[in-house]
Amino acid sequence: MEIIPNYSGENRLPSCMYSLQECNAEHPYPMHDLVGDLKISFTKNLEETTVDDLDADIGTRQSFLPI
Repeated sequence: MEIIPNYSGENRLPSCMYSLQECNAEHPYPMHDLVGDLKISFTKNLEETTVDDLDADIGTRQSFLPI
């Protein structure tokens, strides 16, 4: 099971991580490029990780879920 649906296109997450409506590639805020790189990396990690992967990590005690 995927963590997030695999949508096509670049706007899988809000285009601005700070939800600034005025922010875009032509009119960026000062950290736009830094945050944009993080967004790309974060989205890639979500796409490549399944719920089963997370469950396996809990089962092998590589991570924990305090419930």
